[in-house]
Amino acid sequence: MLWARRLTVTPGATRDDPDSMTVTLPTSTIRRVIVVFRAGCLWLVEVAVYHNEFQIIPVDPESSISGDDWVFDCPIEYPLEDGSNLVTVAGWSAAVTYSHDIDVYLYLELAKEVDVQAMLRNLFLGVTMPVTE
Repeated sequence: MLWARRLTVTPGATRDDPDSMTVTLPTSTIRRVIVVFRAGCLWLVEVAVYHNEFQIIPVDPESSISGDDWVFDCPIEYPLEDGSNLVTVAGWSAAVTYSHDIDVYLYLELAKEVDVQAMLRNLFLGVTMPVTE
């Protein structure tokens, strides 16, 4: 399964107050994380990925990733167990004067027994779907 979103990082966003997006993901394993920095970011826009409150990309909690016309492509094997699976992508750059769009892709391998309707509700940010039997 592919989860893809665009994060807009605005001028003045800081590590302590970043621009971010959060999604609840199903029980699965994150197999790959791709972050696309478009031309113009000039290595000034920084990004980190969190599972709940724990930073998973990059693994050093004092670090971040950045780039300019560059693709960060990281194979990973990170399990999302049953329970709270909030994944947050946060971006910041106190040094830019324009907003920058960062494309983020997570490739997930779903657990064998997944409630597909619950997964879709979570992916579409709480949009409820009718249950038919």
